[in-house]
Amino acid sequence: MADSDPLYAQRDRADSFGAVARAYDAHRPRYPDEVIDDIAAAAGGGLVLDVGAGTGIASAQLADRGLEVLALEPDAAMAEVAAAKGIPVEQGTFERWDAAGRTFDLILFAQSWHWVDTAVAIPTAMSLLNPGGRLVLLWHMTNPESPSAEEFDAVYRRYTPATAPRGSSDDVSLADALTAGGFTVTEKTYPVRADYTTDDWLDMVFTFSAQIVLPEGDKVSLRSDLAELVGPDGVTVAGVAYVATATAPTRPVHTDRRLALSFGAEADNYERHRPDFPAEMMDAVAELGSRVLDVGTGTGKAAAALVARGCEVLGVEPDPQMAAIARAKGVVIEEGTFEQWDPDGRQFDLVVFARSWHWVDPEVALPRLAAIMPVDGHVALLAHEASWRTFDDPRIRAVIERVVPLGDTAARRATDEVVARFTAAGFDVRTEEFPMTQSVSTEEWLDSVFTYSRFLVLDVATRTDLRHELIDAIGTSEITVSGTPRAMIARRR
Repeated sequence: MADSDPLYAQRDRADSFGAVARAYDAHRPRYPDEVIDDIAAAAGGGLVLDVGAGTGIASAQLADRGLEVLALEPDAAMAEVAAAKGIPVEQGTFERWDAAGRTFDLILFAQSWHWVDTAVAIPTAMSLLNPGGRLVLLWHMTNPESPSAEEFDAVYRRYTPATAPRGSSDDVSLADALTAGGFTVTEKTYPVRADYTTDDWLDMVFTFSAQIVLPEGDKVSLRSDLAELVGPDGVTVAGVAYVATATAPTRPVHTDRRLALSFGAEADNYERHRPDFPAEMMDAVAELGSRVLDVGTGTGKAAAALVARGCEVLGVEPDPQMAAIARAKGVVIEEGTFEQWDPDGRQFDLVVFARSWHWVDPEVALPRLAAIMPVDGHVALLAHEASWRTFDDPRIRAVIERVVPLGDTAARRATDEVVARFTAAGFDVRTEEFPMTQSVSTEEWLDSVFTYSRFLVLDVATRTDLRHELIDAIGTSEITVSGTPRAMIARRR
């Protein structure tokens, strides 16, 4: 293959590392702690796939932080070194590897993205990531200061135009390609300075593919020329670690059973810390009908309020622990999902979804609503987003998005798409708003935040670390929580 071909097509270089596997592991630099800490946080305690893992340098650094890492490496000798560190390794190329149904919260390419066909790798990564998962591309971009990069290049060019070991020989600014593939992309650089002895620098240089594939005579000559340039003082490097983080979209939450089933384990905290709906909102909803079906009842916050206002309420709730708390309030509960629940011929003049519409499949739910309610019956979708809106504070958002992809914080509101669906299904729709502002302590706000599903699915250590980071970012003073709880009310025509 010609040097002008993309690196993944230059098989002599791609297949060259096994010959220097142990030298590679000994002399390639480790990644800065700050970089690995940020990648570990982005994984959220989930499963990591390290592609082109080499000798497991990045895999081991992530495993040391308690993450479960699976390494994928095409070269047998490199894989053997990684496996000796206790890292699970599967051998193969990313383009042809069979994941056997497994999915991942983070896929890492550390110094390896330039070895894959991006036209295949981008959609493959998207298919293997969980909703909101991250594809992380990492490179060392070294820039010698003394001797200078220009002086080194002059020596390298005597042997080949593409031997300088300063990172990928391809353009690593891949934001456009990743964005076109459906990802949301952020880029970050971390300054790196290092001093190498002459021997350490030379040993590291000859673990790069362009040097590995040189004829033996040229290797000897190049090492001699580089040693003469460097002299006894070694090499000072001022470079960066470059990280591109591509976040996959969060698919509709009703399709993510991991999120949907997360509440039961924290049912008591949910009941204690989720805010109640405003009294004025519940007064307005109670006027819409007396025979009420409350779908996704949870711990019965809305249902109990309607019972207290004289409504006859039946709740449908899939989680037994949440249902038990609602029953203790005197709410009649039938367990199950709305899609599978049997109405047994019963009719309701009001159906309530209190913070729960996003947990049902609208393609199934809308026809079911038409079947269980009369003309002029009502559906009320209640949203209480005050804690969620607080995430728009840039101090808070910057910390949280290292771990949890927030996306559009308006997604839980009565959106135009939801209104359009109900209108097309034969409903007249209006929205009523109930603005509120309150001051809460940082601890109270955090207690509420950590009852949301995207936080509940984090492992305990990640949740604890995130809580501490948020306290560091916003302090311990009171937080003003403002929002506009909304009731989207749809009347069946």
